Amino acid sequence: MTDPMAYVETEGRGDLAIAHVVGEVDLSNVEEIAKALDSETADRARRHVVDLTRTTYFDSAGVRMLFALATRLRSRKQELIVVAPPSGVVRRIIDLTDVTQVCPVYESLDQIPAG
Repeated sequence: MTDPMAYVETEGRGDLAIAHVVGEVDLSNVEEIAKALDSETADRARRHVVDLTRTTYFDSAGVRMLFALATRLRSRKQELIVVAPPSGVVRRIIDLTDVTQVCPVYESLDQIPAG
């Protein structure tokens, strides 16, 4: 079996359910990543974080995934938070596509305000 292009690691911190997306997210694997995030957000946590710190590539399919996830969470009175470091391709895509329209974007997990 070959290594996946990307995978999701999860953890909880207080009132945050955190999903760390590791690797490259594109059209070829976005469905798998979306399923992993959907599984994570089935949790009744009020705030869900998608941490893109260890994401090395993120295209328009990933952006659409974030918009759809934000919509689903909002309908359940939950919140999506995205973490993307200030430098690199991933943050540039996040900024260019104005993901902040649907959720707050922070540079690190430590910057997320207490709930």
